[in-house]
Amino acid sequence: MNKNEVQGKATAVKGQAKQVVGRAVGNTKLTNEGRADEVAGKTQAAIGTATRKVGKAVEKLGKSIKR
Repeated sequence: MNKNEVQGKATAVKGQAKQVVGRAVGNTKLTNEGRADEVAGKTQAAIGTATRKVGKAVEKLGKSIKR
């Protein structure tokens, strides 16, 4: 896992927690902030995953060229 994946997952979890607390206390603004954080975190994690996969593919291609 790279930095974006870890930070993204942490942000998504934080967003889920905000949503739960927001619903529990009836705070719509907090619930909506939680949704936004969750989406942002999932997006960042997906970018991190894509970056890692592209890096592995480039590395594999480089190894095959050297042979």
